[in-house]
Amino acid sequence: MVFEKIDRNSWKRKEYFEHYFTNIPCTYSMTVKVDITQIKKKQMKLYPAMLYYITTIVNRHSEFRTAI
Repeated sequence: MVFEKIDRNSWKRKEYFEHYFTNIPCTYSMTVKVDITQIKKKQMKLYPAMLYYITTIVNRHSEFRTAI
């Protein structure tokens, strides 16, 4: 995995980052119902399979691929 340093001054999400990091410190979480029928049918171990599938889908969105 290669990490890219973000230049905040030219980052298109700068104003959102500044607002939520400085003015309203918060975290992001969500709860959803997930159909695990295929995981059960394939007799896969639930935790590693869920971890793999969820991170794969979340990483498709560049907004979620940031860390401080």
